[in-house]
Amino acid sequence: MRIILHVDLDYFYAQIEERDNPSLKGKPVVVCVYSDRGGGSGVVAAANYISRRYNVKAGMPVKTAEKLLKDFNPVFLPVRGEYYEKVSSEVMDIIRSYGDVFEQASIDEAYLDATRMLNGDFSQAPGHAVRLQADVYLKTGLTCSVGVSYNKLLAKIAAGYRKPNGVTIVAPGEAENFLKTLKISKIPGIGVKTTRILEDMGYRTVGELQAISVERLMDVFGRKTGLYIYNAARGVDDEPVKPRGPAAQHGRIKTLREDSRNPAYILSELETVIKELDQDLAFEALSFKTLTVVFVTVDLKTHSKSISFDRRFNSVSSLRKEILNLINSFLGENPYSIRRIGLRVSNLLKESGVRQLKLTLF
Repeated sequence: MRIILHVDLDYFYAQIEERDNPSLKGKPVVVCVYSDRGGGSGVVAAANYISRRYNVKAGMPVKTAEKLLKDFNPVFLPVRGEYYEKVSSEVMDIIRSYGDVFEQASIDEAYLDATRMLNGDFSQAPGHAVRLQADVYLKTGLTCSVGVSYNKLLAKIAAGYRKPNGVTIVAPGEAENFLKTLKISKIPGIGVKTTRILEDMGYRTVGELQAISVERLMDVFGRKTGLYIYNAARGVDDEPVKPRGPAAQHGRIKTLREDSRNPAYILSELETVIKELDQDLAFEALSFKTLTVVFVTVDLKTHSKSISFDRRFNSVSSLRKEILNLINSFLGENPYSIRRIGLRVSNLLKESGVRQLKLTLF
């Protein structure tokens, strides 16, 4: 029997801004990724709980959030990626000490396997979670929610059960009762499309989902997905907590100041992307063999063109000619103007030093 913790920092970006500027407390706070087009164009990266009461959520256009909050004295702030990474690193160092095995899942989430640390005694887990939570708050001024169970799936669901600043325990034998009243969408991996299909079939809660046979689920969703849904609805998960390996790829993307089919202009707009991507590679001492140009056209469809090299590179800046060739090739095949442009490097290799985790931008 394992003892697994999932630690989820509460509304991370917005909470950092509230911590650093106490005058923001009590106001709707929205952290945004603004585009280069100006005029408030961009998307919401994070929103505090006051903003969420008015249906503001990550991923929505900033303009939509502004309309929803126009009568509530909101504060809109630009995202500070590097600073959030620094704070994340500080918090993760604290969290790491509370488990035998540590796995960082994202900039604001981590798993711990504390089985050996707690001598396999699940009764010690609630106190362990509260101590972790208090330690993070005392040292950083940030709250987090902690889910504790005997596998990663249940621990993650539990962490989201009493947010913010909650601790939820799902002990052995309690999984099906804990899950049955939850909405289907609370199960990780069941997205909007799958939820809609299940609701059309007449199932809205996990308890109702537990009544479907595995054969029926596999008929509708295929073997792999159907089996996952069947097991997840019962809290079955054997995936181990494991240290995170090197990133499979690194990428950056930006919105053009104006839609274009001019290759020279598009390449010039990539200069900031090239610089930032080179900084990422240098920071993590990575080299790559595959370069991809990502295009988002005015019809909002995403396309890509890639090239692989016989040798490794540790910077993108020397490959402008190859990038331009990929741009020209794409424009020759596609009639639409380009709205967003990005670069991605893959087939990565650690050259030296210890890899540090970065904020994933795309």
